[in-house]
Amino acid sequence: MAMKPRCREDVVLAMALVRPSAASDGRKAEFLEHWRRSRSTDGHLVYEDDGIRLLQGKLGCSESEAEALRKGFAKRDPGQMREVYERLSGDPDREEVVDDLSYYNLYSFCRAHALSYGWLVWALAYQKAHNRQRFWCAVLNNAASMYLPWVHVQEAKRAGLRVRWGKAPYVLEGSDLVPLGNQYLVEPDGWYQFGKAKFWTSDRFMPGMYCHRRGDSVTFRGLVGAARWYVKDGKGLTFVTVGWDTGRYLDIVLNGVVPIDRFDIVEGSGAISTTSQGCSVIADKYTLSEARADAG
Repeated sequence: MAMKPRCREDVVLAMALVRPSAASDGRKAEFLEHWRRSRSTDGHLVYEDDGIRLLQGKLGCSESEAEALRKGFAKRDPGQMREVYERLSGDPDREEVVDDLSYYNLYSFCRAHALSYGWLVWALAYQKAHNRQRFWCAVLNNAASMYLPWVHVQEAKRAGLRVRWGKAPYVLEGSDLVPLGNQYLVEPDGWYQFGKAKFWTSDRFMPGMYCHRRGDSVTFRGLVGAARWYVKDGKGLTFVTVGWDTGRYLDIVLNGVVPIDRFDIVEGSGAISTTSQGCSVIADKYTLSEARADAG
């Protein structure tokens, strides 16, 4: 969203930019500021190839030698790192160059890898925009995702599809997604339906979900779509994506590493936090529960 890609090449760049090597310690924000001014990567190590070219230019060495030295930084090899430092003696940018190269010990993309991903993403985005129903049928049949089934099913419904109750694989019959080889039923509405299929097939999306805001304070109750953990320096946070209204989602941040996978519903209250990455709620209190057949 920050890059606003205009072509496949921009998408390729974005695929590399989100990897830890290019994005850590404010490097992504610094690059994006540069990108908005010039739409170039000059002076920034985004791809692994950028480190190779930097070493070639600074040391006057071959491409293969530069790649071997870059890998030395990636593997934290003290001998090769020291060799680069010594060979840069007299270069006014030595400290900055060595610091930049040290980030290659984190996960990064070479240009060829980013190119493969970028072209794939471009093709998928085209299909999602121009062949929406076939796209979501393919997603439901093939996607192995961190998201629970209801998230993709809801998007398929927003694309105009009617999802029959049953398990994948689905076949597309007009605007209906029909489970192949499974008998489908006209099912009851509410929690019972969710408990059986892990998604609603009716037009009612997540009955009973709500998010009420008063100033910076929010009361929320939502169905958990996905959860991930972040741990640093012994401190943990859990990020929960919650569906709470038709086609809308909210990020809830819970303190600590929470075993959210056993639960379907999170409810509580907290404060709104707005950053360049979007809007989330920092929960100060919450409870977790399972969806029950009699809950609605």
